[in-house]
Amino acid sequence: MEAMDELLSSGEVARRLGISAERVRQFAQAGRLPYVQTPLGRLYRSADVERFLAERMRRKGAEDG
Repeated sequence: MEAMDELLSSGEVARRLGISAERVRQFAQAGRLPYVQTPLGRLYRSADVERFLAERMRRKGAEDG
């Protein structure tokens, strides 16, 4: 993990993506959103969240075009 890579909670990821925390957990469980298991629970690297968002935007654009 890069030193500058921020770790985010499910709630923080949900706010960034505009979805529910439950949906974030579903994406993680399905293997679509990588996470780090910690004693505090699942945490998500900000870089992984940004990649996930970019992929979703790319897919949405392909569906629209």
